[in-house]
Amino acid sequence: MPKEQEEYPNLNLLKEIAASTTIFFCFILIITYFISFLQVKFKILVKEDITKEIRTTRYSHSSFLEQSGLQAKDEDKQTKKIGLGSHYMFYLILSHFFGGIAELIYIIIGDEIIYKKENENHKENFECQLFGFFHNFFDLSSVCWTTMLTYLFYKSTNLSSEILYKDNKYLFIGFLYWFLMCGVFCVIPLFQNCYGFASTYCAFRKGDDIKIKIWSSSFIFIVLFNSVFNIICLFKTTIFYSKKLKLMKSQDNKEYKLVYVYVKVFQIFPVVLVITRLLKLIPVLLLKSFEHSIITKVFVYLNGFGFNINGALNSLACIYFFRGVFWCCCSSSKTNEEGEDKSDNLVKTNLYESADNSNEN
Repeated sequence: MPKEQEEYPNLNLLKEIAASTTIFFCFILIITYFISFLQVKFKILVKEDITKEIRTTRYSHSSFLEQSGLQAKDEDKQTKKIGLGSHYMFYLILSHFFGGIAELIYIIIGDEIIYKKENENHKENFECQLFGFFHNFFDLSSVCWTTMLTYLFYKSTNLSSEILYKDNKYLFIGFLYWFLMCGVFCVIPLFQNCYGFASTYCAFRKGDDIKIKIWSSSFIFIVLFNSVFNIICLFKTTIFYSKKLKLMKSQDNKEYKLVYVYVKVFQIFPVVLVITRLLKLIPVLLLKSFEHSIITKVFVYLNGFGFNINGALNSLACIYFFRGVFWCCCSSSKTNEEGEDKSDNLVKTNLYESADNSNEN
């Protein structure tokens, strides 16, 4: 039995359960995204009477969804299109999905990789280097897209910000940021032979090589930088919406419940990022000084579960924003006639708006 399995029994089982859960929920979200694309672009799987229902439930042209970037209006064609926030969520979930698959494959064949390492006098084998690269690449990829999503949420506090209208421009900026961060801090170290077996998984390998220390420290720094940025944006956004929600509640605004829930769900992304990255950083530090302590082992287990369940948590948050996709199959006009809550109905119909709606206000 490999040394890792002796020191941390059932750790791989915990990781396997978490990674499988992430893959499952990410797959659901990916399918949901493509259904929403078909609904918006080609009006496929859309109820025939949806235009009529939208007219009776749409309160304003500038809904919270449009303000937050979850959907956008094509001003030239006067039609709805998938918003920048939805695109950011999709690429975030893709990162988790492929990262979960890589982690699951490593867990299944991990024993063989570790045995190879031990039997080859600690010479790093190709498989461990490859999985180490995938581990860091998809990890940083999810960090980058979470940062872009949190930044978009922060900019929703300023309705004049161009990010809420120039979605193609900021989608390109998101890709550019992702490409540069992952290219510099993940791809370059691969060609410099920096990946291998760390302590409980493949990532930046152990060693006194100054090159490895520089790249591993740089990677930690860029993740911390993104985490701090997310905390700052979350703090400022929370203050803004707390005041706005307090005012809306005092005025008995009918969109209060809608905005309240959306804000709370949006806050999940940066919170999950910060918590899971702390759980990942703490054991790295503890393993250097307290490798065999009980506290270190506890955080190793927490990191193994938290890192792999991260995608499932984000997927659940994303699915809430795509609820309108499922509504087309399960909603009925009878429910509306019996007094369905209008704020909730606004959420369900948020993916669609006809040209007539643009002139109602």
